[in-house]
This record gives sequence, structure tokens and C-alpha cells, in this order.
Amino acid sequence: MLKRREFMIGTAGIVGMAVPALSRGAAAPCPPPALSIDGASPASSSCVPVAVPSYIASMAPYQVRALTGTYSPTNGGESMQSVTPSSGAFGNWLSGDPGVLQLPGVVDAWCGGAKPASGSKMYVHGGGHNDSANNGLYVYDYAGTDRPAGWTLAKISPVSAIVAGQNVAYSDGLPSASHTADTSCILNGNLYRITSIPYNPNGGFASDSWKFNLSTNTWTRLANAPSSNAAVFPHAGSGKILCVDRQTLYFGYYFYQTATNSFSAIKNVSVQWPDYFCLAYKPLTATTGLLLISGSGKSFSSVVDWNAETITQTSRSLGAVSQSQAPGCVYDSATDRFWMFGARSNPGLVDEVNPNTWQVTPHSLSGDGVSFGSSYQGTYSRFVFMESFRAIGFVPTASGPAFVMRLP
Repeated sequence: MLKRREFMIGTAGIVGMAVPALSRGAAAPCPPPALSIDGASPASSSCVPVAVPSYIASMAPYQVRALTGTYSPTNGGESMQSVTPSSGAFGNWLSGDPGVLQLPGVVDAWCGGAKPASGSKMYVHGGGHNDSANNGLYVYDYAGTDRPAGWTLAKISPVSAIVAGQNVAYSDGLPSASHTADTSCILNGNLYRITSIPYNPNGGFASDSWKFNLSTNTWTRLANAPSSNAAVFPHAGSGKILCVDRQTLYFGYYFYQTATNSFSAIKNVSVQWPDYFCLAYKPLTATTGLLLISGSGKSFSSVVDWNAETITQTSRSLGAVSQSQAPGCVYDSATDRFWMFGARSNPGLVDEVNPNTWQVTPHSLSGDGVSFGSSYQGTYSRFVFMESFRAIGFVPTASGPAFVMRLP
């Protein structure tokens, strides 16, 4: 076990300053061990340095790059629209979607992704209400050398299978489209979607929950949740998913146990959750951690005990990014910082948040400009944190390219 003083000595020259950009194609260093709140550090997991793609390694810290033109994906899938069926067995989703958005509607109006905190793949899955019936699961792979791999469509129903309603599946057995406003996460090789805001022109929430096996590309329906609109965060060590309900329970939270396909009883916090927010998690011990919840004008640091299945909630005052609906946020163990980004009102900033002091330091972004479109579009977890690449990949629209942002 490393004590804080030993850790600081062993990493002199790294902690407390920005890490210089890696040389083109250089291997990314392994992050230092994460310190616990009492100054002790749990044993580090094994780490193999990863070669950073040259199109990312060549970027400066806080630079944003649109992955188009010179950096257009190798598989030709530059936008989600480009890999959406327009004919054939699945029908024409670009003109046959009964929703009002189409082209495709998986990004618009509270639709999001699964916020992976490792690997190189970003997952986007959306639709819902009267906006779009598109239940496609889209995957963008940032792996590559001088260019990323790009978009693929892992799964989608044919247009003819659409069924509108709450707690219903489409006629082919796949889940309906849903406003996945942080209701999805990645855990142990599966994408989980807990609760839904389904395709239904009459509106409403639903409690149906689903699992997508990323190896076999198959959906499985799970037990219904005890509420109908939860933002979620996974914990690999316990195999549990924290579910924070912000619009039907307002103060409520509960846990999903993947091993038993069951939900815990609902518990409550003292301060109402924000409507739409991001979640990022700093491990403190093997069974506890610090969860950042921020967006829609409220921020909290919350200590999560995965064994006791409890949250201890503390209100925080953070930067301008936290005022936005559904910004993105990640925890960076290499710098012991949270990064917040993707505010619709000011997409040209990334906020550095110190979890020890809660000081916020904004950084201006250079490079290609980003627009998150309509008033309902923050990031809604349409991103992947590639810590080994020192980068965050994200997508703001369905018809435009994905982006990558370099971290120091």
C-alpha cells in the first residue's frame, strides 16, 4: 500500500502539472494508483501501455478535432446518418421513421449514450416519445492510426416492427426507442438500459430495463425497475448499477444487482436531484467512491457505499458548465481531476474540477468548433473517456462527424 508521501515522491514531476503531449504515436503511460480519502492507496491493477493513435497524439492539450476530411473514418461511417438503413430489409429509416425528427432521431431531445470510461468505443442509443422510433444501437470506434475506424450500426429493428407504447417491445422482440438521458451504462461486457422514456406519441415514462451483450449483439429484457426514469452508473467490483431517479421520484435512488437481475428498495436523499445531469465516479476504496452529479443548475458530491447501498449527498457550487442540461463529465485517475465539458451554452470550455477542494478551473478549447444544436442537447453521455489516449471522444449531432478532445 502506497502512502500519500511515497506516492508523491514516486511521481515527482507529474502530479500537480499538466503532462506534456505525447510524441506522435507514443505509448500512453499507465495512470498512477488512485489515492483513497484517508491517504492510502489500494493495489494498482495491471496496466499495459497503449499506443496512442497518431491523429490524437498529434493534438495539443485542450484541442478539439472534427473527424472529417483528412481524419474521416477508415470504414466510411463519418456520421450516424451515414450508417442508418435507407432501404432493404430494415426499410427506410431516414424517411420512414414515424417520429418528427428522423435523420436519424437518436441524438435529438434528451437522447444519449452509455458513457464508457475505458476502451475506444462510444455507444449511442436514443429515440423516444414522438421524436423518433429509431431503436438503433450505434457504435463509434476511435481506434486506428492516422484515422479512427468510425461508425457501425450494431443492431436495429425494421421500420415495420415499430410498436408505440409504454413497457412494450417492438414486434421483433427488441426494445423500443427511448430517450436514453443517462439511463445507459457499460458493465462487464454488457450495455444496460435501466428504465425508459419510450417511443410513444402520447408521452410518458416506463420501467422496462434491458441488457445488450456487446459480444453477441443481442438484447435481453430484464426485470422492471421500481421507477421509470433513472440516470445510472455502474460498479464493476460489486456488479451493481446505481440508479438515480430525477423525474418521477425526484429524491429517490436504488441499485440493480446484475447477478440476480433484481432491484433494491428505493431510498431517498434530502435535496432533490437535478433534471438532467452527468455522473462521474472516483474510487475511494474497493467498495466506496465519490460520485459527481452535475447539471441543470445543481451539483453534488455523493459518497456511494456499494455494500450498504447508500448515498451520502453533499451540495456543491461548480462552474458555468454545471448550469447546462446534461453536460459530460469523467474522472481522470492520472490527474485526480474531474473534467466537465459539452455545455450547449458554451461548448468552447472544459472545466477542471479538483475533487479534494472542489475548485473549478475553466480551460478554453482550441481547434474545431462544436455546436450541440437544440435546447435539449447537451452531451447526454454520448462520449467515451479514453484515458490511455488522454482524450475524450464525443458526438453532438446525428448528421455531422464525431469529435475528439485532447486532455493534458
